[in-house]
Amino acid sequence: MNTRTTIGGFCLAMAATLPSLPSSAADDKPDDGPGAVRVIKEKPADAMSLQRLGKAVLASKPLTYWRMHGKEEAVAIDASPNGNNGTYEKGASPYSPDGKAGNLNGGRMRAGLELPANTYSVELWFWNETPHHARLVTGYMFSRGPDGDKSAVGDHLGIGGTHGAAGRLFLFNGNQRNQTIEGSTQLVPRTWNHVVMVRQKNEVAVYLNGHTEPEIQGRLAVTYKPDSAQIFVGGRSDNFANLVGRMDEVALYDRALTPKEAKAHFDAAGVTQVEGPKQSAAVRVAKDGETEHFWYRLAPVDPYIDSQRDNKAFAFRKGVILLSEDNGKTWPHTKAFPNAKNITFSCIMKNGNVLFATRTKLYLSTDNLKTHKQITVKDQKGRDYLPHTPRDPNQPGWYFHPLDGVHTWDVDGREMLVWGNYCNVIGGSVPVNIYYSTDQGRTVKIACSFGRNPRYTDGGTPLGDPDNPVICRHIHSVAYNPKENAFYACTGDHDLNAKHECHWLRGLYDRDKDTWIWKVLESTDSNTRYKSGGINFVDGNVYWAADANGRKPHDRGIFRCNPADLADPSKHTMLFDPKYPVALMIIEDGVILAGHIALESPFRTGIMFSPDMGKTWAQYDLKEFGKRTAVRFHRKNSDGWFRVDLRTGWVTPNEVLFIKPK
Repeated sequence: MNTRTTIGGFCLAMAATLPSLPSSAADDKPDDGPGAVRVIKEKPADAMSLQRLGKAVLASKPLTYWRMHGKEEAVAIDASPNGNNGTYEKGASPYSPDGKAGNLNGGRMRAGLELPANTYSVELWFWNETPHHARLVTGYMFSRGPDGDKSAVGDHLGIGGTHGAAGRLFLFNGNQRNQTIEGSTQLVPRTWNHVVMVRQKNEVAVYLNGHTEPEIQGRLAVTYKPDSAQIFVGGRSDNFANLVGRMDEVALYDRALTPKEAKAHFDAAGVTQVEGPKQSAAVRVAKDGETEHFWYRLAPVDPYIDSQRDNKAFAFRKGVILLSEDNGKTWPHTKAFPNAKNITFSCIMKNGNVLFATRTKLYLSTDNLKTHKQITVKDQKGRDYLPHTPRDPNQPGWYFHPLDGVHTWDVDGREMLVWGNYCNVIGGSVPVNIYYSTDQGRTVKIACSFGRNPRYTDGGTPLGDPDNPVICRHIHSVAYNPKENAFYACTGDHDLNAKHECHWLRGLYDRDKDTWIWKVLESTDSNTRYKSGGINFVDGNVYWAADANGRKPHDRGIFRCNPADLADPSKHTMLFDPKYPVALMIIEDGVILAGHIALESPFRTGIMFSPDMGKTWAQYDLKEFGKRTAVRFHRKNSDGWFRVDLRTGWVTPNEVLFIKPK
């Protein structure tokens, strides 16, 4: 049963002092995340190296540890004290560490293990022999699910092929849910790779080659039964697309292995990474296409175009930030910025200022990137508001990252920047805030700080405003209604005991006093139209897209109403029912553009389009881009192109897509 509670009387005046938190140095480090093209051609096989690696793995107390070096052709010996031996099937055998022949030739190693229902980890080393263009799926390395099940329910870790994610790691949960999360690093055939997969309930993460930043991270539904005990190494549970190559040092754990442990195990192997071949670089070929309603093109991977305005575009590549004045055709303005790969937000102001952020720090350039300075967020008492010091410096959280793409409006004749952080999904826990600036980014203050959510703490340390009873996970969207001179925000996601995380709020800003008053208009559970995003205002009406989830029926669609009627669903007009959850949306010049959430849609990359303010609609599946969710819709540039993020799952950045209405 859906529950919906209207809170009409709670007002939060944000002139109150906000708590100041100790500073973090996590974002001072240059990026060491996945994606660099370096390979491992050899893995030390001498006795001392193998002993060092074995000691490191056993110190983490695995449930089983198959080194896969035994001489017995049929049995994979468990090197842990638990006696969980496995069995080699036809086409699989032990690997000789000092040899060159593969031990997996289409066969699997299988075992039965009593693993926890929804929390476990697996790590392994693999060497793939198959070119990435040769098969639909290059190969599966690990699978948990019932043997021979045609629906392939379970967790399946593999390397993509011609069907999608070519040459990249991916996780798949079976044909029924048909959900896939992909990595970004282009693997090189005939090289060694160390991978650690961690599941904690519906959250999964994959770590590659010693990086503590996940290669894959997001939500992936558990599809196997709670007592699922069948494990397959080197292939999938239904024997589809089994790996051809080498594999050894496989360990499973009945808990979540930490990023620090994953790196320690990788380091213990003593491998040397060298520059890979040029063709291994993850350079995507630009893909152009068209539908009945629009043209589209994929941006080159380098540099990553993060934002645009009129004829300008802001981008980054490893160690460098860039600014274009011809919509990304050339990049005359560049500046070294060691932490560029951790940029999570940018906005080009009307006067040309560029405000951009890493995970925990804001920066402003006022001179086309010749210089930039750090901006410290202020509360309304003028106090510094600093990020907390994370227990894991590699997981400082996303303080400034938004999921929507429009953040500036003309308010009383002056430009105003307002945005909220979409956070607490990957990268660590942070407080949830709405930020604002009235002077083109020279000062940035907090408009609203949400309360302390017990779900999202840093090792038990509470984060957020202790005086605000309204809690949430993150901000979905913030928008301005000029008819009311008011801002609206919606948050997500779930319920915490009797408290909701899904809210709609209305905020009034007093420029003279530099204060905010926020009122909660609606507070509800996640299976209603108020779990939403993509707020837009046109002619005083509010438009939004709902991504309700939970038990059927789902209260989803694209809606419109008078803001005064927001709390009364009987007065809402459903403009379109796409049947699947919608992430974000933009409206400009009569065109409505929105995207499916890929994990819950049969579309690979689902795009919804209306040329006439919702009177008629079309849905398109841009399959060539793989399983992607479209978010962060930016207003059209001076050439008429919308800019759109394409993300794995719904939050991990990958490509940039440009769409131009016909």
